[in-house]
Amino acid sequence: MSEEWRTLPEFPKYEITSDGDVRHGRTKKKLKEVENKKTGAYSYSLRRNDGTTTCRSFWGLVYSAFPELDTKPAKDPDAPKRKYSTRGHWVDIPGFPTYQAHPTGIVRYKASRKHREIHQQGDILYVKLYDEYGRNRRRAIYELMAELFPQLEDAA
Repeated sequence: MSEEWRTLPEFPKYEITSDGDVRHGRTKKKLKEVENKKTGAYSYSLRRNDGTTTCRSFWGLVYSAFPELDTKPAKDPDAPKRKYSTRGHWVDIPGFPTYQAHPTGIVRYKASRKHREIHQQGDILYVKLYDEYGRNRRRAIYELMAELFPQLEDAA
C-alpha cells in the first residue's frame, strides 16, 4: 500500500505523510529532521514562499495536513496530544523597556532578541536587567513569571 502524501497548507512546496515524513513537492526528496540541542526535540526546517525559513515539529505539520487525526480519539494511549506553541508569547517587562519575557522563564532583549543570562544564587534563579533609568536591577525569574503570566500559576 502506498503512503498518502498531502501538501502542507502553510508550506505549499512541501508534502507530508500521516507518519510525519516530509519531502519537497517537486523533487520528492525527503527532508531530514533537525535536533534542537537544548531540548532534544526534533523538527523540520522549512522555507516559505517569501524566502523565510522556520522550524516546525512534525506533529504540528501532520495535524495541519491531516486535521482528521486531531479530532479522532487516539488508538495509541501514548500518542502525543496536540499542543499549541507558546513561541510567540513574548511580553514586555514593565519598568525595563528593552527587555521581554517568555512563559518558559526566558528573558531577552527586544531589539536583538538575544537571551539574557540566567544567574543562580542558592535556589533562586535571577536575571540582571537595566531599568528605565539605567540602573542595574536583579529580578527573580519566579517573581517575573508570576507578575507577567498569572494565568500560569492558576493552571498549576
